[in-house]
Amino acid sequence: MAGGEQLLCDLGSGEYTKDYFGAKRYDYLVNSSRGHSAPVIEGLYQREGPKAEVLSVERTEEKDEITLEISSAYQAASLKSFRRNICIRKKEASVTVQDSCSFTGDSLSVTERFVSMIEPEREPNGDIRICGKTGSVVLSGSGQCEALAISKEEFRKPGGQTGMAWFIDYPVLLHRDSEGFCLHILITGADAKGGGLLE
Repeated sequence: MAGGEQLLCDLGSGEYTKDYFGAKRYDYLVNSSRGHSAPVIEGLYQREGPKAEVLSVERTEEKDEITLEISSAYQAASLKSFRRNICIRKKEASVTVQDSCSFTGDSLSVTERFVSMIEPEREPNGDIRICGKTGSVVLSGSGQCEALAISKEEFRKPGGQTGMAWFIDYPVLLHRDSEGFCLHILITGADAKGGGLLE
């Protein structure tokens, strides 16, 4: 969040229809993990139902940090463990997202997805900038990323209004000796903070 505005965000509610509250609920972008800042593992999105296991939480004056085990949300046969650590450093107004995993086989395909409702901009150095009304965030991915991709998809909001979701996808091919994926997010602007990532 920068200047009171969510730049990496939840898309909110979708258009209320019969299917929205029925068996097709998770076919809607806003309800499925496809529309959230969640990893895509071996081409599979998170399934509905299973909850993440909270492994640790630390809150101090300098930082807020949480570590989650999220492997139960995926049906990838080779996946044994997938841990996401989110660390918010308050004074620096920065967030680090660190993913690590264990798996059977020689490699694991992961797409690290981040979602915004503001069109991202590519910086000359390969970073991604999302500019809000009074602040911005800059995303810097780790070196294991093969080819950053940006795409978009329209969705319907309550009342029939339309919104646009922007997807920032970092494709990563992990090998047994890989250290995982790390994303650094620098937040600028008044009231800069990263609390939304822990909500």
